[in-house]
Amino acid sequence: MKLALLLAIVILLQGCDSWVGHRSGSIDDDYIEEPLSGRSAEYQLALETSNQILTMIRDGRCNSVYETFLSDTGRVNIDLGRFRSMCDNINSQFGSLSKYKPNQWHFFIASDEDESEEYLLSIKIAEHKKTMINYAFIFPADGPYKKIVGIHLKPRQGTLMPGRY
Repeated sequence: MKLALLLAIVILLQGCDSWVGHRSGSIDDDYIEEPLSGRSAEYQLALETSNQILTMIRDGRCNSVYETFLSDTGRVNIDLGRFRSMCDNINSQFGSLSKYKPNQWHFFIASDEDESEEYLLSIKIAEHKKTMINYAFIFPADGPYKKIVGIHLKPRQGTLMPGRY
């Protein structure tokens, strides 16, 4: 009887297409590098784009981030002056970005407030002079993950569970 119940649960779960997200690392530490795996492998380009943006931020090339990686939708929401100001505020509040791990990754799908649009969030952890920051790079969920519609960041408060920010 127990075996039949367990088998029924496994069969039901295999039919589900729900995906809360996936990240590198262990349950206790998400600031670990590892190769993309499973369903996350389809987000290779999002990881590469996220890494390129962090490299440009680290190198003080905020204008290039805006011009190269912010989509038309993102540019409607924030102009270059405000974006540049955001970069300056990051440096003054948290110190300059000193390091990140290219193969640390965390992806999940989220909807906007009225659930009309879905987005892929690519979460990267970056070390700044004063603290560690979780960066959320926001891509349209349907790809191709070359341009972002926005960036959100907050000080790291510890390990994030998959699908959380």
